[in-house]
Amino acid sequence: MAFPRRIVHPLLSLLALAATSCSVWLPGRPVEVHHQVALPADVTATLVAAALRDELRAEAEARAAGAPVSPRADGTFAARFENGPAAQWLAVADARLRVALVDGSGRTRVDVRPPTDGAPLRGFGRGAQRVIELVVTPRAAGCRLTCRGSRELAALVDEVVARTLRLATHDEAGGPGAAEPNLVAWRLGRLIVRAADCEQEDGRAALLRAASRLPDAPCEVFEQLGDLFAAHGQSDRAVANFRRAALRASDPRRRAELAQRAADATDGRRRRDNLRSEAMQRLVAGDVPGAEQRLHTARRVAPQPVVDYHLLSAVHRHRGDQMAALAAELLAREYRLGADEAEAPDEVDVWARSMTEWSRRLTVGAHPVRASSQLYGVQRLGTAPPR
Repeated sequence: MAFPRRIVHPLLSLLALAATSCSVWLPGRPVEVHHQVALPADVTATLVAAALRDELRAEAEARAAGAPVSPRADGTFAARFENGPAAQWLAVADARLRVALVDGSGRTRVDVRPPTDGAPLRGFGRGAQRVIELVVTPRAAGCRLTCRGSRELAALVDEVVARTLRLATHDEAGGPGAAEPNLVAWRLGRLIVRAADCEQEDGRAALLRAASRLPDAPCEVFEQLGDLFAAHGQSDRAVANFRRAALRASDPRRRAELAQRAADATDGRRRRDNLRSEAMQRLVAGDVPGAEQRLHTARRVAPQPVVDYHLLSAVHRHRGDQMAALAAELLAREYRLGADEAEAPDEVDVWARSMTEWSRRLTVGAHPVRASSQLYGVQRLGTAPPR
């Protein structure tokens, strides 16, 4: 069946309109958008309402009091913002919701409190010119979020909602809105729980470091970081985290315990450094087994490859094994070139200079020069090659 040309274009336009999403409305009608969210309903309502409040600057003075949300008897949550004279926005709600950490395990809860002055937030009432409404309905796998507002506000509301949901489900994401207190508490709890469930130590450390950078991180985060650094011999970082944990602990006994752990980590670092000094002293005294024993212990509890291979090179030279000394020196040089941030450059330079000085004394003064020493470079040690 053929249609006249004059009605083809209107018919195509009608078909295109029918194929679009539900966000297309007739002029003068509000825009309604639905989202399926894999988050608890009370958390979603709190985060989205707080983000919209900040975007609209509806309650700048009551930001820390909680998000303006009305819990309903049927289990749903509603939030409403009204625009009145002078482009001012006010909230309409019966309560304030706030996401808070329960403890250092990462568990969170949503506290429901009455408004600051005890009276419900009424908005502009009949004087409202534009309105934004949120309704959050619990579902089995999360909740359903419905946003309703005038057409000129649709883009703004959709942007804020999408941004908030992305931040709430991607713990490492940043950008505008990431510093909102409720969102920070929620993301902090997620990071702590993920760190506890992570079986890989590197991944766990990365999650804990991300949590430690967030405001109001509990003392348990820094304590766990201190344990990880202490286990890997990074005493300076362990001490710093134990001290930060002590500052954030509310219990005086807990603060004292964490301060003692920081002191113990400091003493442990000093003892490990003394082991290397004792190894050098044993070499000067001719006690090679004693030097090896102390070097082995130092390498096991707090490895410092650049320092340790320099010292091992001195041990081999003391025995007259120049090829082994050459291998240790080359390994020290390779580690020196690829040293990471965990190394302390000043400390490594001091130890390296010390090892070079001891190597020169032990090699030149106490042992004959082998033919293999020419490969090592005896000239730089102050002796001439054999002729």
